[in-house]
Amino acid sequence: MSGDAGSGRASGIEAAGAATEDRVGDPVRLIGFGNDDEIAGINGVKRHVSTTVNTVTPLLLGLGDADHHTCEGDSGGPALMNVSGVPTIVGVTSFGGRQAPSLCIDGWDTRVDLYLDFIDQFVNAP
Repeated sequence: MSGDAGSGRASGIEAAGAATEDRVGDPVRLIGFGNDDEIAGINGVKRHVSTTVNTVTPLLLGLGDADHHTCEGDSGGPALMNVSGVPTIVGVTSFGGRQAPSLCIDGWDTRVDLYLDFIDQFVNAP
């Protein structure tokens, strides 16, 4: 991630954070190395899926639907959204629900906009 020399803020994140509540229904791309629901236990392969923001809470983003979401092993991976034409990390995969031991049903990401002060310490660090 590149820094914005003018503000010292992580490029694009501030803009994404300012409008997060207005982004329900907007497209988001999820990337991870976790399980594939259709092939239980197969992980370690980079996968990605396009889906939408379906819920915004004070701490989390609910992303995806029953067929398009993160799964076990994807934790820590990014949720990317285009902000002014720039792919921007708006969430970090945290957890999800399960219907059975190998069937993930949804995904929840920690909102990046809430931690900008912490992130900014490292973006332009020497």
